[in-house]
Amino acid sequence: MDFESKQRATRLDRIVFLFSQGVAGAVTSSVGALVVFLLLSLQGLFSFSLLAWVLVLGGLGVSRIFFLRKYNNPEKIEHNPEKTLKQYTLLASLAAISWGMLPLLIPHQGEISSILPVLALAIIITVAMPSLSSVASVYYIYLFSVVIPGSMSLLFTSTNLQGIYIGVAYLLVTPLLLTASKRLESSLITSLWSKREVENLIADIQKTNAKLQNVNDALHAKQGIIDEEEEVARHVFDQLTRQSENLLEHCHFWIKPMMSFSGDLVQVTQGPNGEDYILLGDFTGHGLPAALGAVPTSTTFMAMANKGLPVHLIADELNRKLNTLLPVGYFCCAVIMKVDHQKASISFWNGGLPDVLITNKQGTISSTVSSSHLPLGVAEMDYTKADVMTFDATPGSTYYIYSDGATEAENDQGEMLGIEGLKDIIQQPAEDDSGNLANIRQSITDFVGNASPSDDIALVEYRCRHQAQMLNEADMTGTEVATP
Repeated sequence: MDFESKQRATRLDRIVFLFSQGVAGAVTSSVGALVVFLLLSLQGLFSFSLLAWVLVLGGLGVSRIFFLRKYNNPEKIEHNPEKTLKQYTLLASLAAISWGMLPLLIPHQGEISSILPVLALAIIITVAMPSLSSVASVYYIYLFSVVIPGSMSLLFTSTNLQGIYIGVAYLLVTPLLLTASKRLESSLITSLWSKREVENLIADIQKTNAKLQNVNDALHAKQGIIDEEEEVARHVFDQLTRQSENLLEHCHFWIKPMMSFSGDLVQVTQGPNGEDYILLGDFTGHGLPAALGAVPTSTTFMAMANKGLPVHLIADELNRKLNTLLPVGYFCCAVIMKVDHQKASISFWNGGLPDVLITNKQGTISSTVSSSHLPLGVAEMDYTKADVMTFDATPGSTYYIYSDGATEAENDQGEMLGIEGLKDIIQQPAEDDSGNLANIRQSITDFVGNASPSDDIALVEYRCRHQAQMLNEADMTGTEVATP
């Protein structure tokens, strides 16, 4: 709102305030006239002219009240505020002139007849100041409408110098009353201006709150959609992960999600000749983007593993599908592991995940398998002839595949566990022959403490079985096992 608009609004507020005080002023004027009439009548100074004076002031009071009731809200005044103000000023000034004529109507018989008019006029112009000073010009007119005829009446009816003194006194006091009225008007303007500013500020705040509420409702609705999508993705991951749980007694895994569910995928299955296949995939993002890639990854991996295909061919097919399916910027870091019991060998394909750690019978890290390929889905690649790391399946050795969430886990002080910290945990002695995964999980959990997780954690522990176990399973499948 510009300055002129604020001035007009404040002017309207002053008129509204003036009218809100008008009823009390009209009643005061009418009641005051009645009191003066009764006092004079009790003193034996009754006259029909005095009665007519009371009736005139009463009629003007009633007219002012009806006028104010007609314009009892800002909308009616706003249509033509200056014209309305002039009409009200006319009614008030007529009442003021009537009061100024009071000395002419009182017979000069005793002290009461000389004191009462002076006192009545002084009271009426003083009482009118608070109710009329919201628009000082109205009070100015009212004041002069009382003082000028009042002073002239006193001078005209006075038989000595007392009337002259009183008239002059009224004229001398008038500037003081005008100054007081102007100050009241200035104070009221400041108050009304501040009130208008506060109302505008409240209106702006309410509009902003309404906009924020709309935005909040929209965000809430979108959050509901995201929650539904996340629930679908969680269900997908749960179903895919559940089919791999406890499939191999010598292979266990742990998945710790950063949020409501993990974007890491672990799949375990067996080939047609008893081969063990393991896939750990770390998808970028969470929710539907991760679930979108998890479904074809799982189905493709399971289908190709069930055919006993080598890891590099599985990687090639997975890369082709994910590169076609996933949006730009989304991919899957993965390790594909195959244990061939017939050949007593273990082969790895590592694309983007941290080093696979291999421990010997004593629990000491003896070898690692570093990433030598791009993550799945990043680019079109030919992995049909890719290099594959192959190791002898040494009984008693253990293989640890994990996502980078394990090494990047942070504690309350912001310190990362790191690869060396993970190696130290993995090389801690196992309490029994069931493996060391429970100890590793507890150690990482203790290290993190109450700190918020920074990423999903997935860790697979595969323990290479003894030769007798391998031979027993080979006999069950009708295949031969090579001696390493």
